[in-house]
Amino acid sequence: MFDEAWLARREARLRKLYGGEKPLPTGAKVIYTDQPMLSMPSIKIELLLPFPPTLNHNLTAQRTLSAAHSQFRDEVAAAVNHKLRGHAVAYASWLPLEGRLHAEILVFAPDKRKRDIDNLIKPTLDALQAAGVFLDDNQFDCITIRRLPAKEGAGAAHVKIVEMS
Repeated sequence: MFDEAWLARREARLRKLYGGEKPLPTGAKVIYTDQPMLSMPSIKIELLLPFPPTLNHNLTAQRTLSAAHSQFRDEVAAAVNHKLRGHAVAYASWLPLEGRLHAEILVFAPDKRKRDIDNLIKPTLDALQAAGVFLDDNQFDCITIRRLPAKEGAGAAHVKIVEMS
């Protein structure tokens, strides 16, 4: 689901800038911080979620979650449970994630309306936290979000979370 060509170009550019062309160790990931470094991921989870509601309308006048946000949280919890269903033993031992985290979020809008991409991060992370994927969103050291071309009527968010060792 990731644009592999774009990721390969990004990795090649960083190798050239920070250490030559020697290959990365198997399983190594380039993590983008103030100073790029190599780190071995210890745990990774990938989920295909519905398109998140905007942060602009997340609370009602009574300071409770809006219906759209409540429905989104329920759908995220269902997606997490579905992901775990076939791998209950493997995932149960390490959820919630407790270490430092890195997230990549790819969003596919359901239409071509203009949206602020930064308003999609918080509802997504809050729903994943409520579903028990991680303890708190302050665990994230790096969050990357990327908007991809709209797919009419089929909005989605592909989320990859890596716990770094």
